[in-house]
Amino acid sequence: MNAIRRLTPLLILAAVLTGCGTVSSLTAPASTPASSTPPAAAPSSSALAAPPSPAASPAPCTTHACIAQDAQGLVGAIAKDESVLTKMDCYQSTVKHAAPGIWTVSCLATYSDGSQWDGIATVLLTSGQVTWEAIEQVQ
Repeated sequence: MNAIRRLTPLLILAAVLTGCGTVSSLTAPASTPASSTPPAAAPSSSALAAPPSPAASPAPCTTHACIAQDAQGLVGAIAKDESVLTKMDCYQSTVKHAAPGIWTVSCLATYSDGSQWDGIATVLLTSGQVTWEAIEQVQ
């Protein structure tokens, strides 16, 4: 039986790109403790600070290496059957530019239950998200 494994929509959209090869989660796992680092102190009112200069935001990295690395940021996502995506091997040679701001890459995902799935990761640069569509279980 070749059932298609899909991450829940919430988890699919929970990965946000923060730059080439770095993806941060919008929601922390329940077991993650709150940060014990106090917020930085506000500058004193007597400090003379120059107004921030407007800077152009850098263009997102669209090399095949960056796209594959961004897709690997899905490690830690939880599938519908509660297994955790523990490893993601994405193949730079399969990176495709699907549409403006949208890239796809073929990957092999390994889950905590030992299963492996081939599928397609989609990197949505315009919204800073990564999605995963498992296609076929590897035997």
